[in-house]
Amino acid sequence: MYKDELKQELFEKIRKYREIDKERSKMEKEYSDLSILELDESNDEYAGLCVQAMDLQEEIDELIIDTKYAPLVGLTGSQIKESDFFMKSSDLSFDQNIEKHLDINLLKLKEEMKKRLKQIKPLCLSASIDQHMYNLYNQAVRCYVYGAFEASCVLCRAIAEFISKEYIILKKLGHLLPSKSRSDQKMGIFQILKKKSLCSKEILDLCYEIKAKANNILHEKEEVTKEQDALYMIRQLQMFIKNFPKVA
Repeated sequence: MYKDELKQELFEKIRKYREIDKERSKMEKEYSDLSILELDESNDEYAGLCVQAMDLQEEIDELIIDTKYAPLVGLTGSQIKESDFFMKSSDLSFDQNIEKHLDINLLKLKEEMKKRLKQIKPLCLSASIDQHMYNLYNQAVRCYVYGAFEASCVLCRAIAEFISKEYIILKKLGHLLPSKSRSDQKMGIFQILKKKSLCSKEILDLCYEIKAKANNILHEKEEVTKEQDALYMIRQLQMFIKNFPKVA
């Protein structure tokens, strides 16, 4: 759910909850000679308000869980106060709410994951690979499968850069790599590959394509990354890994 829609829905439900709470308080004062339980059992209107309040509380608790994935921004002082109150009350029934939240979302995610896993072909290599690269590749694929498409694309760039950097070092050209201690460095990792003719044009094209997508995600607010974009980047990365030159 987009953050503005989430915020709007959350505070609209809180507003409705507060209105119902006022109505209940009004009736409790009006029938002050009755206990809450007696009023609930004897007055259908009051009982109906209690049911509505419980339903709204449950819906608010579920939305509070959704806010853990993204910050609520642009809140007024009263909205911050209200959100703090309901976040504390939500924590009291967190275990029950999170179970329901996960059951619903994981069921939906399971079907999406199955579809995406079918699209990924295994990467089979004759040579062994670095554990760090192994972990990054594993995370890039998992991000795609779980639906974090932007993260998957950015990790693809990190992997391509890591492989290229290690190759440059093994070719005794590590002194050309960018360094915080050397302000005169102007060449990037892929530029070194090109300038020193360390790999083919096809590999360089893949490098710059993977880099460009990650750059757009990180620096262009209007960049849209869809499922197919992330899958394409993973396939391009697989081609890059398979065809990248081996150290002689």
